[in-house]
Amino acid sequence: MFSLLLSTLGIITLFFFLRDFARDSFFALAGDWCLTCSPDFFYHSINALPDIAALTAAIGVCYTFLRWTYRGGRRLFIFTLLLLTLAGLIKIQYFMITAFMAGTLLNMQKVSFQNLLRGKMLSLILLCSISGIIVLSWYVRVRHMIAQSGLFD
Repeated sequence: MFSLLLSTLGIITLFFFLRDFARDSFFALAGDWCLTCSPDFFYHSINALPDIAALTAAIGVCYTFLRWTYRGGRRLFIFTLLLLTLAGLIKIQYFMITAFMAGTLLNMQKVSFQNLLRGKMLSLILLCSISGIIVLSWYVRVRHMIAQSGLFD
């Protein structure tokens, strides 16, 4: 039941993200339909709770990050940081969503060096650094615990 709730939350969040990103409700509905009909999503939404939790958190990162780039605000920044860290802690590959965030911000700021050094780019570097340190230190600790237990393959 919890995985169904997370799946539904992910679908709803994806709709709002795509609607704000493309500024088109039909595009957002089509994107939701594609995700809902995906066999991979069907498998994860029923069987793999960590996968669907990480996917939902990563979609939430995209949505809150996009809203933060448009509106700013400390609350959205902190919520994006928490969701990014959560997605990375659950499944490290979802931490790569930072590439989307950087690309979106660079595209919005017209990739000039002056714009990179001021404004939201420094905040993005701070966001990725804090979250990256937490996620990577956790995985270093996990590898150390695995080595101590003798469970390496």
